[in-house]
Amino acid sequence: MKRSFVAWFGSGLAGLFCTAAVSAAEPQPVLDFDFSKAANGIVKDGASSGLSLTLGPDAAVKDGALVLNPSEKSFAAADEAAFRKWAKNLRKNEIAACFWIRFDKGVFASAKNSDSASLGLFDCFLDQDGRIAVKVFTEKTSLLKPVVLTGKFKAEYGKWYHVEFSFSMNERRTKLYIDGKFQMENDKLILPTPAVGMLKLGNGFRGAVRDLKFYDAALESEELAISDASAADYDALKASADAIAAKSVNGYLGAWARDLSKQASALKANAGKTTIAAYKRLARSIGNAQTMADGISGDAAKTTVSNSIVTTYVTPATTQALYLPYSIPENGSLSNKIEIIMAQNEYESASVIVFPFAPIKNFTLSMGDLRNGNNVLKGSDTDIKLVKRWYRAGGAWMAYHVDLYMRVLTPDMLLNDDKLVKVDEFRRTNQVLMHYPGGDQYQEVSDFKYDRVWVRDHIEQFLYDAPTLQPVEFKEAGRNQQYLVRFHAPKGTAPGFYEGKLNLIADGRNAGSIDVTIRVLPFALSEPKTYCDLNKTYLSHVNSWDGRPAPLKNACEYNLYHLNRVASTPENILECKKQNYPLDIVFTSISGLRMPEFGAAPDKMTPELKARMEKIAIAPALRYQKMFEKYSGLKDYKLYIVWTSESSWYGAIASGPDQMSTLLHANTHVKLFSHGMSFDLEAYSPGIYDMDSSSCIEKRYAEVWHSIGGRTINYAFPFPGPENPGLMRRAMGLELYKANHYDGHMMHGYLEGQLNEFTKYPGGDGDYRTFCLAYTCKDSQINRLSIVGYREGFDDVRYATLLKQQAADAIRNSKDELVIKEAKRQLLWLELVDGDKMDMDDFRANVQYRILTLAELIKAREGKVK
Repeated sequence: MKRSFVAWFGSGLAGLFCTAAVSAAEPQPVLDFDFSKAANGIVKDGASSGLSLTLGPDAAVKDGALVLNPSEKSFAAADEAAFRKWAKNLRKNEIAACFWIRFDKGVFASAKNSDSASLGLFDCFLDQDGRIAVKVFTEKTSLLKPVVLTGKFKAEYGKWYHVEFSFSMNERRTKLYIDGKFQMENDKLILPTPAVGMLKLGNGFRGAVRDLKFYDAALESEELAISDASAADYDALKASADAIAAKSVNGYLGAWARDLSKQASALKANAGKTTIAAYKRLARSIGNAQTMADGISGDAAKTTVSNSIVTTYVTPATTQALYLPYSIPENGSLSNKIEIIMAQNEYESASVIVFPFAPIKNFTLSMGDLRNGNNVLKGSDTDIKLVKRWYRAGGAWMAYHVDLYMRVLTPDMLLNDDKLVKVDEFRRTNQVLMHYPGGDQYQEVSDFKYDRVWVRDHIEQFLYDAPTLQPVEFKEAGRNQQYLVRFHAPKGTAPGFYEGKLNLIADGRNAGSIDVTIRVLPFALSEPKTYCDLNKTYLSHVNSWDGRPAPLKNACEYNLYHLNRVASTPENILECKKQNYPLDIVFTSISGLRMPEFGAAPDKMTPELKARMEKIAIAPALRYQKMFEKYSGLKDYKLYIVWTSESSWYGAIASGPDQMSTLLHANTHVKLFSHGMSFDLEAYSPGIYDMDSSSCIEKRYAEVWHSIGGRTINYAFPFPGPENPGLMRRAMGLELYKANHYDGHMMHGYLEGQLNEFTKYPGGDGDYRTFCLAYTCKDSQINRLSIVGYREGFDDVRYATLLKQQAADAIRNSKDELVIKEAKRQLLWLELVDGDKMDMDDFRANVQYRILTLAELIKAREGKVK
C-alpha cells in the first residue's frame, strides 16, 4: 500500500513543515523609506535602523511621494545624533541604493539647487546636459576625485525615473542603472572609500522622491531594478503553481507549490515595487517545482525519492557541469539508485543533490552496510562530504589565472560541517570559523587587499573541520545541497554485487533512502604506466607535502604518489613506509645543484669550478642518497632532482650542465629534471637532462623527448586553481596519457593555507588563484572538489594500463589464436580512443568491460585468469 506524505512523517510534523515553507531570501535594506506611510509629518524607516525622517513645514507627501521645493523649509531629515550613531557602525565599503525621482520645472526653476536633490546619503542631480547623475560621497583624499555616475540620456521634467546604483570596494566597481537599463560603470580601478552624508533630503531641490532604499551590500542591478512584468505574467505564474499543487502526489511539494502561488499574488499586489530579481526567483522556483513534480509522478515514483520531504538527483561525480543552489542538474536524473563499479582497493565517488520541499532544521545522510552474502562493505568506511559553495575570484571553475575584481559562487570545499564556512550571497563574502583559544570566531576571508597575507601557520592552529558529517539546515524549499559519497573496496574484497542503502534523515526521522549497488570487480588496478612504454611509471608529481601524517594518507587515497620532497628527512621516509607510500620514484631538491655557473660548457670548466661542483653539488647528493637508502631500505629507485626552473637563469638551460650531469650519472641515482617550459629542444643536449616539464600539451613535444630516451611531464595545464573535476580528470588522464603520450603531470600544489584569493601575491610574477588540491588545516586537510577529478584521471590511466598489460601478456604468451585476436582487438580499441573528446565515464565503463571480457575468455580457453 502506498504511503501518503502524512503517514511518512506523521500528521503533526507534516503540518509543521507545510506551514513553514518560505520563499527564497531577499536582500534586506538597512534603510527603507516608504513615504506613503507618513503619519503626522513622520516617516519611519521600514528597515531595522530605528531612524525616522521628520518633514519640514514646506515638504509634503502626495501620492506616496515626498514632494520638495527650493524653500529652506522643504526637507525631510533624521535626528542628527541618532543618525551619526547609526552610521558609525554601517559597513560602507559595499553599498547600493535605489529610488524613484522626478525633476520638476516651474516657478522655482531658476533656483540654484532646483535640479539637485540631496538625499543625505548621496546626491542626485541633472548635469549641464540634463542627464541624471549620482554623486557618491567618499572619504576625503587629495588624489582622487569624488565619484559621479552619469546617465546616458537627457531626462524629461515631470517624468518619474527609477535610479539604481552600487559601489563595491571589493570588486572596485561602481555602476549606475536607470529604469533597469545600464548607464555606466567606472573605468578606473582605484576608487576612494565610500562615505555617507547627513540623512537630510532636500537642499533646494524641486521635485519628488519615493521608495528610497539603501543597502550595505553592492547588489546586482536586478536586485534593485523594478520588474516590468504585467498582471497577466503574475497570473500565469500563479496558475502554474496552482496546477502543480493540484496534481502533486507529494504533500510537501504540494504545500510548497501553494506557497509559491501565494508569493505570486503578493508580488502582483506589490507590482510597482517588485524587483526583476524577485520575479525571476519566483519564476525559477515554480519551474523547478514543475520539473520535480513531473519527475516523481506516475511510473517514475518507483525509481525516485517521491513521497518524502526531499527528493534527490544522482549526477556524475566528475563533470564540468556547475551545480549551483537553485539549479536543476542537466546531466543528472531524479533517482533513488546509485550504481558503482570499482576494482579492488579502488576509491570511487557518487554525487547526490538533495532538493528539500520545505525547510528542515537538521538534514543528513547515513550509509548503511553493503552486503554480498556474508561479505560486507562497512557503511562506516564510506566517506560522505557536503560540497560547499563559496565565492572564488574571477577565473573560478575553469582557470588558474585570476580576476581579482570578480566574484563567482563556486562548488569547492568538501566539508563535514557546513557551518565551517559562512557565505553571504548578496554581499558575495566568505567567512571561516576559527577555533581560537578564547572562543570560536568567524574570520573574514574575502576582503579585497592589495597584498596577499599568508596565514598558513594561523590556519594550521585554529581551522579544522568536524571529524564526521554534521547535519545541515535547509532554510527554504527548493534550495539544493550537493553531497559526494566516496566508497572504497579494500584490498582483497571479494568480487560481486554489494547492496545497501544511503539513508536520508530529516530532523531525526527517516526521509527515504537511495539504493546503492556496488559491483566489486575480480581484480585490483595496476600502477599507472605510460601509454608508450609499460615499463615506465605514469607520474603524479605534485608540489608538495607539509610533513604531517594525515595529508600523506589522504595523498595515497587520491593517487598523489610522487609528492615533491616527500622523502626529504628520515622522519618523512619512515612516515611514508608506515602509510605504504611508494618511494621507488622520488622527487626532491638538493641545495647547490641549481647554481648557474655549474652549467658552464666543458671548455670553460676549470679545475677550481669542478672541485667546487663536487663539494657543493655531488657530495650533498651522495649524502642524501645514503640517508634515503638507510631509512627506506631501497636500492633500486629513481631520484629526480630539479636542475633548472622557470625562475632559474635561462642561460643554464641553454648551455646544459654537461660536467655535472656526467658526475651525477656516474656516481649517484640522480636524474636531472629541467623545468624550462621551452620549445627550444635543440638546446637540451641528449644525455644531460632525463626529464622536462613543459607548459604545453603537444604530442610532438613528448615524441621528441622519447626519441632520446628522455621523459616529459606537463606543467601548468591545469594548475590546481580550477575547482572543475571534469576538467581536472581529463587533463590528468586521457588528454595527457592517451592523446599526447606524456609521462605524467607536474601539479603545482597539494596543500595551501591561503583562503582569500581576492588579493595580490606580493612580488609575484602574475595574478594567480589559490594553488592547491586541498586546503591545509589543523592536523589534516580540507579536500577540494578538483581532487576527485585528479584521482579519477589517474584511475583512468590505471584501468588502461591493466588492459594493455593483460592484452600484451596474452599476445606474448598465449597459444590460443582466439585469445590473441581478442587481445589485439582490445588494444586496437584503446588505440582508437580519442583522449581529447571521448566521454570519460563511457571510457571507464568500456575499459572495465573489456578487461573482464578478455579475462573471462582466457579463463574459458586456458583455464586461468589474466
